[in-house]
Amino acid sequence: MLREKVVSPDHRRLLLNVSTGQCIRVTLPELSGHHVFGPTTEGLLVLLHRTSYAVRLLNPLAGNATDLPLATTLLHLDRYGTWLDDDLDPTEEFDLTEEFKILATGLVDDSTFAFYFNGISMLALAKPGDACWTLVDDTRSLEDSLPISFQGRFYFPTNRGLMVVDTSANHPPLLVLAADLTKVCPQKMSTIHLVDNDGELILVYRNIRRRRFNKRRGKLTTTTITESLECKAYRIDLKAMSIEPILQLDGRAIFIGLRSALSVSTSVFPSIKSDSIYVGGDDLMLGTSSEINGTYCLMDGTSELCGIFGHGGFDMECGHEVGPWGIDDYLSYYVTESNDD
Repeated sequence: MLREKVVSPDHRRLLLNVSTGQCIRVTLPELSGHHVFGPTTEGLLVLLHRTSYAVRLLNPLAGNATDLPLATTLLHLDRYGTWLDDDLDPTEEFDLTEEFKILATGLVDDSTFAFYFNGISMLALAKPGDACWTLVDDTRSLEDSLPISFQGRFYFPTNRGLMVVDTSANHPPLLVLAADLTKVCPQKMSTIHLVDNDGELILVYRNIRRRRFNKRRGKLTTTTITESLECKAYRIDLKAMSIEPILQLDGRAIFIGLRSALSVSTSVFPSIKSDSIYVGGDDLMLGTSSEINGTYCLMDGTSELCGIFGHGGFDMECGHEVGPWGIDDYLSYYVTESNDD
């Protein structure tokens, strides 16, 4: 579901099939009264009711919704129970929208979904119809992680490596190591993103390189700091539990942001550059310098202006449009973190 410049009050939304390029408009009255997260890898929208904090999965094409446990039941689990007094009704005393913000959702097996509640750093599992959530232990390392559902399993990049949710029958659900990520060296201003690149799991490393230059004139020294965008891509071999750097994306491009990551075919969208990383407009992603540009070419390490977060469709200084949106603008906005619907 694409995000648009103006949200339709009658809940009409634009759905894009990134495999074919087909785009349709649908009316989704089920969105009324809900925060909207997602979509999941399976194409479902994640809904959180604004007052009851009920969690639902909506199929936007069929219009049917699946109910899951109330998010407020998480507050009464042992791990988080001390946050509120037992006699206090959180729905009456607090606005818990930020606490229950859902960063990612996806299948961990044939019928169980994982939900990562970013505000309270909780990874919880549930099946449709369940009355309560099942917590995954030891999720302290997941803070600021951007998870992904890939081929029916749920993965997290962490400082311990690439972790996957294991739901084997002989133990409670837990995180286990899926691949070694020591070849990636996160920096202060860097982020790591996972993306399904046409059936291959790819890791994208994004960093803002800062360089300081001192220029001395007599007794006066002036300091100039420059910033430049740096991206690297790695193919993850889950069988070998390792990663290898790559410079090509096999005729595809990747869009990354603090909301999600997405891979598209440049044969379906010819205006998008192959073997390139398109960076969304999050402040953390693009740094503070006007020299930071939105598209990075893996082949030669160059970057250039593009779309609404460069100077193609939106003037960042003046705050108004300078041209019509293209597909790269819509996809860049799609992966960028902002308030949901």
